[in-house]
Amino acid sequence: MIRLTTILALILAQTILAVAAGLPWFDVRATCRQAQPLMGSGDKDVYQGCVDSEVEARKRLSKLWRSFKDSSRRSCVGETQIGGVPSYVDLLSCLQLDKKAGSLPQ
Repeated sequence: MIRLTTILALILAQTILAVAAGLPWFDVRATCRQAQPLMGSGDKDVYQGCVDSEVEARKRLSKLWRSFKDSSRRSCVGETQIGGVPSYVDLLSCLQLDKKAGSLPQ
């Protein structure tokens, strides 16, 4: 049991270090394949629209990544990966909301 806990701690530490270092890589095709049934259509245009949105969000994130706080990046990457395939659109939304929330008066 201790060995499993140690392995999980090492994996978590590597993930956190990777997040701090740079934008994570997500498989946008897998994200869109999983999301397609939720969009209520098997239409190829819906799938391609999803892929295009994910690619565009990744481009924006690559330009803005360093403008977000490390703690926000770690938190949002972790949140984005809960319960399924991660999404750049979700990650960008999370980071933007976190940044806006941080600028609100207390």
